[in-house]
Order: sequence, then structure tokens, then C-alpha cells
Amino acid sequence: MPGIQWRPEENALTTPKSYRIRYVPRDVIGYHEMAVEISETNPNYNEGLVESILRAFVGKIQEKLLDGVQITLEDGFTFRLSFTGRLDEPTDPLPDNENMLQVRVYASQTFVRQTRQQAKYERLPAAKKAPVIALPKIPAPSSITCSIPRVCSS
Repeated sequence: MPGIQWRPEENALTTPKSYRIRYVPRDVIGYHEMAVEISETNPNYNEGLVESILRAFVGKIQEKLLDGVQITLEDGFTFRLSFTGRLDEPTDPLPDNENMLQVRVYASQTFVRQTRQQAKYERLPAAKKAPVIALPKIPAPSSITCSIPRVCSS
């Protein structure tokens, strides 16, 4: 089983210098790749069926959230809604802001604890930042003054 990749990354906001632990994803996978892996583990279910179930699951989560329902999958995840914004009076209507409604997904403590217990880590070398080369600003041709009359007038 491959480990969780990480690398030290300089935290420019601290004095004295310190480093953050930066998670580096090994890969990014989607519905199809998850369906393939699940069907390999559970041969009774072909990858097409698994992919359609995964897509239906996400759609059903969204549908239930829009119905005002919180979804809690024991030892897994909780899906819930929250609001950002303020009201000046308790009788005020909701603000007209499309970013007001937030979707939150929380991992259960059991899921987090099991993940931490099983984790293996792989350190990557610190990323080397390429130097920034600043080129001098060259004035636009219209702002150049000519000191040779015969050349400038032609």
C-alpha cells in the first residue's frame, strides 16, 4: 500500500523561519476510477453499475440537503447545510446572496481515528522554487526621445 506523500514547505509568515507539512496528492480520481476499484473488490458488481450508484448517491445527498435534511452515515460522514451572513433584525428576510448557503461535509471521529491509525507516510524533498528573474522595463517607442535630428525626422 503506497503511503501518504508530504513535503516540508517554508512558511514565509513566521520569524524565525518555520515549515508547514504540505500534503501532496499522489493522484486525483473520480467516479469511474472509484467504480473500477470497488468492482474489483466486489466482483458481483460491475463497474458501470457501481459508477451509476455513486452518481445516484451524490445526487440523492444533494436532493436531501435541499429538502432540509442532514445526512449522517455512521462511522463515515455527515452532510449538512449552514448559513453565512447576518440580519439586523430577527424579522429581516434572508440576504440576497448566492454564497450565503454553505454545504459542509464532516468525517466522523471513528473514520478519522481509523484513518490516522492506518496511515503510512512518505516524505518528499522540499520543493525548490525557481528564481524570479525581473527584466528591466523598456520604454515604449513613443516615449523615446531622439537626439539625432537627421535620423529622427525621417
